[in-house]
Amino acid sequence: MKKFNYKFESILKVKESEERQLQEEYVILKKAHQNAVDILKTLEKTRENQLDEMQNNEGLGLVDINNALLYRDYLTHLKREIAVSQEEECRCREDMDAGFDRMIEKTKERKIFEKLKERHKASFVFEQLRNMQNELDDLAQGRFNHQKKSLNLEAD
Repeated sequence: MKKFNYKFESILKVKESEERQLQEEYVILKKAHQNAVDILKTLEKTRENQLDEMQNNEGLGLVDINNALLYRDYLTHLKREIAVSQEEECRCREDMDAGFDRMIEKTKERKIFEKLKERHKASFVFEQLRNMQNELDDLAQGRFNHQKKSLNLEAD
């Protein structure tokens, strides 16, 4: 029996390699997004803590005009950093989603070639079995003809 040789094996290997590469890129994009989310949460928590501290100090009467200005400036700075961080998180999420879509597309392409390989192999096996059956039929036919001839010779 001949060995099965898939004519698109090299293309399948390239598709598998591209898929692995996109999976690795997706993991990196996912980590970058998580880092952006963590930074955003940290900034928002810092802002909340500063607001709570300022309100507590106001309640105790410990806030003078200089401290109030410092809090205001710091809170404005935090607000700008949060806005920048939100934009970065949004960009990272878009990059991550685009990377996921590319990865899914490559997975679909690979699966198409794998299904094609399975079909080609099934066709190959069927053809091999058919050829073997034909050879067996030819041998049986030859044996039958040989026995028929020997019976005809004996009868004469």
